[in-house]
Amino acid sequence: MKIKEVKNLSNEEYHNGTVQKEYWSSSNVKPYIISPREAYYQKNKAKKKSSDAMDFGTKLHDFLASKHVKGIPFEYNVFEPPINPKTNEPYGKTTKAYSSALSGIVNPISADDYEVITDIWEMIQKSDSWYIIEDILRNGTPELSVFLEDEEEVELDEDGNIIPKYKVRYDAVTESEIYDWKTTTKAYWNERAMKSQIVKLGYDISAAMYQWAEHQRTGIWKDFYIVWILKEEPYDVLVSYISEFAYTPTNNGKECIKCSGAIAFEMLKEQHEACMAANSWKGLSAAYEGGIANFEPNFDRNITEFETE
Repeated sequence: MKIKEVKNLSNEEYHNGTVQKEYWSSSNVKPYIISPREAYYQKNKAKKKSSDAMDFGTKLHDFLASKHVKGIPFEYNVFEPPINPKTNEPYGKTTKAYSSALSGIVNPISADDYEVITDIWEMIQKSDSWYIIEDILRNGTPELSVFLEDEEEVELDEDGNIIPKYKVRYDAVTESEIYDWKTTTKAYWNERAMKSQIVKLGYDISAAMYQWAEHQRTGIWKDFYIVWILKEEPYDVLVSYISEFAYTPTNNGKECIKCSGAIAFEMLKEQHEACMAANSWKGLSAAYEGGIANFEPNFDRNITEFETE
């Protein structure tokens, strides 16, 4: 396994750089849950998703990365949207006036987003989790990108099969732990909802892939933590240990116990490599014998009988 480390690679370059696009991330692998056809489509043809929430998440990640001892400057410029004289309110993001004002600014961040981020940072420093996060910032390496491929720098193996290439990007990694920052809203700010999100959004599969990649890089099975950040007032933070959803390190990280997320990751990885070897990405019908699904009813409608007299 050939492993390349790149520090402080931009988010855009990591995801869409000419060379980096050849590698498959956990986000690329997880659609195999639906079908190989969907995974191939999302990786190679789907329009890249963007939203205000994703943009805010990237900026918050960059801000937290700048707070590491080994971090990089937070080189964003605060942007005040122009005011509509008719309403005395800022122009919306989709207006021509907003776009025109924004066009001359390098790495813009709205004043509102910057205020929220600095308020979150102030909250984190006063939280009960600060001692953990302070240690991450002091001893962890932020935004480390790792690229994994075969030791031979070729795209084909001796049988002519395409060699799979993988990539991961740690929000922060230490000698024994991996940390992932996750922003969320009040609707999910409780233990039950967070545990549900770990499985529903495939955070456990991503965690397993990160742990696997880090084991390839260092020979150590590392514990995995999510740092949940409530991005709505009153703002809050919670560090949660989720190795038991993925790989649970044992024997000082020399061995591990495979949990559901790890088992799922290994199945998806195996499926991906089989598809690459065959150069074939089939749809859902390939999961059923003869291409026909036999949906056996296994539910109870729970219809209540009522007295008529």
